[in-house]
Amino acid sequence: MSLRVTSANILAPIFKRLDSNGTRESSFEDKYLARHTQIIDNLVGETVGKGKGGKDAHVLPDVLCVQEFWVQGPLFRQLYTRRLCEERGYKLVEVERTNQRGDGVACFVSPRVELVDSRPILFLDCGDRVGLLCRVRVKDEEGGREGEEEEQCDVLVVNTHLLFPHNPYSSRIRLREVQKILGFIDKYKHDEELGPLPIVFVGDLNGSPKGQVAEYLRHKGFVSAFEAYNRPRAPHKIKQWISHFSHRKEFVGVDYIFHLQPQNQSLPLAADWRKLVFSEIHKELPSAVRAAFKVFDSDDNKFIDPAEFKKTLQNLGFTGEGRPALTDEEIEFLFSSTDKDANQMIDFKEVRREGGREEGF
Repeated sequence: MSLRVTSANILAPIFKRLDSNGTRESSFEDKYLARHTQIIDNLVGETVGKGKGGKDAHVLPDVLCVQEFWVQGPLFRQLYTRRLCEERGYKLVEVERTNQRGDGVACFVSPRVELVDSRPILFLDCGDRVGLLCRVRVKDEEGGREGEEEEQCDVLVVNTHLLFPHNPYSSRIRLREVQKILGFIDKYKHDEELGPLPIVFVGDLNGSPKGQVAEYLRHKGFVSAFEAYNRPRAPHKIKQWISHFSHRKEFVGVDYIFHLQPQNQSLPLAADWRKLVFSEIHKELPSAVRAAFKVFDSDDNKFIDPAEFKKTLQNLGFTGEGRPALTDEEIEFLFSSTDKDANQMIDFKEVRREGGREEGF
């Protein structure tokens, strides 16, 4: 029983620059259709020999994950749906980035596997980034003994494109995005009453193999498929690995396929991005919990309301470019998760009930 997954950032025409003046490829239909026709030819599989009738045989991905899929480009979408869905039987699942950014992530699921479910993952963060979870069912092609039930296995495939490193703080925001994804996976498994099952985490993570995101995934038990394959065969390839030519004209390795096997899932992924943010807030506050509470309680009425909470985070530098860049949606979620009785007020007891510095601010 096997599952073939391919991942690629296909560079949306709205982002591809053609000259130093910033002219975008999206203005030239013939150019972007020709480029993406070639991309599709490369993605549908490599020639592995002669098949039936003497034609070239291809190894097709069961799940093709792409980033920078131009959701708002009708001719672009028509090309992909015609070549992959109509001609090869793939099912398309996509999610657009928030705030009408134009692109998103997409998964094409082949007829060899069953698409059981799919869910969008919205980060609601400063980069309007998103993820996509697909639950696919793989069946044993070899089949069991006669009279035995056919073996099958569900696999969770997550496709994402994390924030580009615009400034030194971007790596922490990417780490926050990954924690949101892992928390989403935990909740999905709980809600669907799923036990341990294989998880494939793919995409353009915009970080190096030794960066915070990759190391965090390894800490959670994920294994890089590229590294696992090459380490015993060609370890030099790991150090020389390049997967991407960025718009800064840099050759970098930032695209990954990680996998987590069921036997390594004895505990939940237990990712909570709030703890990461609160730990950063702690560093800007007095060490005593009550003194920290007073920083937020500007009118000294023993309560913190949403406006005080947001204003204090702004004053501490947790919004805006170059910092943690918390969005209004993220701030509202941080507040509501601490406001346990949902009365739009955080009191000192709620902070204490959260365990002081351990869970809240």
